Amino acid sequence: MRNLIVAAALVWSTAALAQSSAWQVQRSDDGSVVASLGMEYPSSQGVTILGLLNVGFGARDRCQPEIGVALLKGRHYGSAVGRISPPRTEPISLVINGVEIPTPAPFLVKYDNGLEVLFPGDPRILEALLGGSTAVVQIVPGTPQLTFPIAGGGEAIAEADRECAAAE
Repeated sequence: MRNLIVAAALVWSTAALAQSSAWQVQRSDDGSVVASLGMEYPSSQGVTILGLLNVGFGARDRCQPEIGVALLKGRHYGSAVGRISPPRTEPISLVINGVEIPTPAPFLVKYDNGLEVLFPGDPRILEALLGGSTAVVQIVPGTPQLTFPIAGGGEAIAEADRECAAAE
C-alpha cells in the first residue's frame, strides 16, 4: 500500500481548530487530495496534541480512498523516522456513533513528533464516516482515544474525491 496521506504540507490554523467540525480539503505534498479534520487535545504534560482524521484520494491510485489517523505534537507532520507495514500491525479501534467498525491492519508511520496509521477506505468504512456524527479512534493500545465530530464531513470528502478525479 502506498503511503498516500503522509503530508508535511497539511498545517492547521487556530481558527479551523476552534470550530467544532472544521473539515478542510487540501493537496498534500504528493498531489493527493485530502479531506481532513483536526482537533486539539490537551495532554497531562501541558503539551497540546493534534489529532487528525484524513480521507485521502490519489490519482496515482485511481482515486481509491485511504483513511489516515494521526496523533502529533504541534500543528504539522514532523520528519518520518520509521514505518511498519501490515501484517506486523493490528487493526485500530474505530467506533462511529457507538458502533465498532472493523478496519484492516494499517500501515504505520512514526514521526519525530507523533505517528499516523493509514488503511484502505473500503465502502463500509466510508459509509459509516459519511453517516456518522462522532468517531472515536484509538491508534494503538496506550495512545489516547481521539473523539472527532465528523458530522458534515461528507461534503469535504466528496469534494476531495471530485478534485482527484478531475486530476486523473
